[in-house]
Amino acid sequence: MAKVSGRRPDPLATITELDDIGSLHRKVAIETLSDDVLLEIFDLSLDMLVHVCQRWRYIVFASPRRLNLRLLCPKGGLLSLREMLGVWPALPIVIRDLVDLTDEDDIIAALEQHDRVCEIKLEGFTRSQQEKLLPLMQESFPALTKLHINARFPKRGELAPVLPDSFLGGSAPRLQFLCLESVTFPTLPNLLLSSGDLVYLYLSGFPSGYITPEMAIGLSALTRLENMRLFFGYPSSNSDPEDRPLAPLMRSLLPALKELELQGPGEYLDDFVARIDAPSINCLKMRLTGLRFSIVNLLHLPQFIGRVEKFQSFGYADIYLDYRAMDIAISPQAWTPDSKALLLTVSYHLTWALPSLVEGCKSSLFPVSNIEHFNISAQPPYWEFNPLWLELLRQFPAAKSLSLGSEQIVPPVAVALKQVIEEGMTDVLPAIRKLSVSEPLPAGPDREAIERFVTARGLTAFE
Repeated sequence: MAKVSGRRPDPLATITELDDIGSLHRKVAIETLSDDVLLEIFDLSLDMLVHVCQRWRYIVFASPRRLNLRLLCPKGGLLSLREMLGVWPALPIVIRDLVDLTDEDDIIAALEQHDRVCEIKLEGFTRSQQEKLLPLMQESFPALTKLHINARFPKRGELAPVLPDSFLGGSAPRLQFLCLESVTFPTLPNLLLSSGDLVYLYLSGFPSGYITPEMAIGLSALTRLENMRLFFGYPSSNSDPEDRPLAPLMRSLLPALKELELQGPGEYLDDFVARIDAPSINCLKMRLTGLRFSIVNLLHLPQFIGRVEKFQSFGYADIYLDYRAMDIAISPQAWTPDSKALLLTVSYHLTWALPSLVEGCKSSLFPVSNIEHFNISAQPPYWEFNPLWLELLRQFPAAKSLSLGSEQIVPPVAVALKQVIEEGMTDVLPAIRKLSVSEPLPAGPDREAIERFVTARGLTAFE
């Protein structure tokens, strides 16, 4: 490879040496080199190459993929997009309409070049855009790698846009990124079957109801999918939560999936995970909403989590309770917002909080049997003692440290620990070595109970 200085190359210069080879036996005029050789030599300085001469400028613009050049649709420029298309080389086209920042005429002109469009992002996808643009999106888009359509600003009473069966010609072989928000696409499974290169899938406002067998089959084609986020809609008032389909005999294997985020009614998410297998997953985020289900009715989610071996070896758990939901974070180290972890949020009625937490810990839903460090905190209302607090602590046989992260959680735990010592219970926190509280405890029965537990177990003095 020729040595190239940081100065602008001289078109009349000659190449006289090669790295690690020594001097050439003859000089070669650079103007005699082929286009491919020039591109290889100046691969890291192509932005400078366009300023040398007309020939070199042509060489660079004739190789847009080497430069990763894109033609971005602007708004309010000196030239319309149609005029720009007539001036610029046949570069790949990026369409980004960020909520009415791009003229529809420019978008139409870009979509007409369907064989060059590599990225489409339509924010605030309106009824007007649907009528004008969707007819142009029935063709195949062979270069398309990213598609993002968001109908987040529909008018009151307006139905979500519906993508037709012939959308993108029914296939997207190079698609890598797909994001559909508040958009209905009945034949999405067929598109997924042709999108084997997809690595990111985001569907928000997913139709309410159980996932169809066709959708499960479509997912089975996504062998390169690494990140999937599905937000299910709320069920209709006349839907029956007991009307659940039978679990499939075969699950769709997603071998490359690393991150999965699901949100929606618990029974729908439970049915969904029954239809997939993701052995390589390292981050699972789920928000189970709706008040019509109980954790004990989750049939498949505990099994899905139980099949992920790395979740069983995580050593840290963080539990947060309030009057509407509980958050469970299980991770390999002290949890941070960037942690790769198992994160579950469960919405409930207040009276279901503790029973749901205990049931989740008893099953594989919350894999806590190997947890060595756990923190529990809560927000008002006041949490009273319940025998289930003892049952909760019993689910952490490997815990070496317990942290009480808020004053609201201290009274019921203190009563439970007092009962442990008074009744000589050895199966509650048998491995505990350290107990800490978030704030200094005033004198009183709570402090007395915790000090007695610490002394009886020979623990490090609580903080």
